[in-house]
Amino acid sequence: MMNVFLRYQRIGAKYLSLAIIDLRDVTAILEELGYRVTDRLPPSGFRRSIAGSGPIAQKGGVTVDVDTVRHILGISSPDPEQLISEFEAVEEALSSRLRGYTRPRFYEAMVELEVSVKGADFYSVFEGMSDLTPVNAVSETLRVEASLMGVRIGLKGARPEGDEWMDVEIMPSTLKKDDVLYISLLYRSPDKARVFDTVRKGSLLASKLVKSLLRT
Repeated sequence: MMNVFLRYQRIGAKYLSLAIIDLRDVTAILEELGYRVTDRLPPSGFRRSIAGSGPIAQKGGVTVDVDTVRHILGISSPDPEQLISEFEAVEEALSSRLRGYTRPRFYEAMVELEVSVKGADFYSVFEGMSDLTPVNAVSETLRVEASLMGVRIGLKGARPEGDEWMDVEIMPSTLKKDDVLYISLLYRSPDKARVFDTVRKGSLLASKLVKSLLRT
């Protein structure tokens, strides 16, 4: 029996505009959308904008985070469709009124999941995949019986400084029992639709990865 648990889910965006973003403007727009501002802002000053980073507003299970200096917007929610809907609503509201959100460089999906499978031993699964040259090099050099602890999968030809990037980490949970697999997914692209699709497929990917491992 397989159970998939969502730990964290977020859609973010990085914008190219050099226009200054005042956190007071952002929170005022979010309040119009029904969000409750969770960050206490300093008082206004003459010709002075307020910068900020981190979570700033909530509405139900949805959290908005920003980095006004780096021009970053993020939305997190446990429900994929709600996450996508709220991100589109917030981005549209901000970009229609603030210059700092008008030129997206890339969008980003971040998903963390755990999958439990009754009777599975994911440490043993990776041990069975450990006949690899780097693992053998560790064993021979340190005189230990080294074992694969997980895998990371990226995007062919991509580099971390690029606008297109993927990092999928798959490993036995270090916090829970041997029958729990931890999966994290980071996908970045200028194509917003592809990022949304990645969020929608998070649970499907997790179940397919588990099935592929248990077949090995």
